[in-house]
Amino acid sequence: MNITHPIASLIPVEMVPWITPILILFTILLGIVFFRPILQLLGVVIIPENKIGLVTKKFAFLGAHTQLPSGSFIALRGEAALQAQTLAPGLYLWKWIWQYEITLQPLMVVPEGSIGHPPFSPPSGPTQWLFRSLPQKANS
Repeated sequence: MNITHPIASLIPVEMVPWITPILILFTILLGIVFFRPILQLLGVVIIPENKIGLVTKKFAFLGAHTQLPSGSFIALRGEAALQAQTLAPGLYLWKWIWQYEITLQPLMVVPEGSIGHPPFSPPSGPTQWLFRSLPQKANS
């Protein structure tokens, strides 16, 4: 008694040896195309070399610190809010997509002796600066 699956009649006999390699290749291509979403579902975050990650915790149910103190907007003890700790370039585990939102921002290197300033249009006059220049150190 020869029982065949109905779909078997759709595949030519010459293609049967090629089905497994084709399925493997298709699976590899899907993995390449969708590797970031797959890693995010597994709680893995990759921060590129020229970016930093700003972490926003979406909720905190357990622990002593579940709500931000009054007047705060940055979480220092793991509360649900923008976290004080940023992610440097690299690989991070346990950053579940349903609990954390990671926003990638350009990495800004501030030279020694300078104060960091975000990249926006310069002020139109000297009265709009919020800081003054640092005095230059004399090299001894």
